[in-house]
Amino acid sequence: MALTTPDGPVAAVSARELYCGAILVGAAGLLGRVIEIRDGPDGQLLVGVVLRRGATRLGVYEVTAAPDEVVFIRPSPRPWG
Repeated sequence: MALTTPDGPVAAVSARELYCGAILVGAAGLLGRVIEIRDGPDGQLLVGVVLRRGATRLGVYEVTAAPDEVVFIRPSPRPWG
């Protein structure tokens, strides 16, 4: 499902649909590039993310997400097609 926000278009997807290189969209201009996805405990996903706000890099973080949790990404084709 595509939505339009003040920061541009976003798509709502389940966490299981994430892929490396996807850009997560957060509140107030917070963006995160997915750099790693691994299986975690209790059926969770461990997602490595590089966070930025504008041109400022905020760091690299690992977050957990339930596979059916809804996240927002910038819509773009996957790099492999």
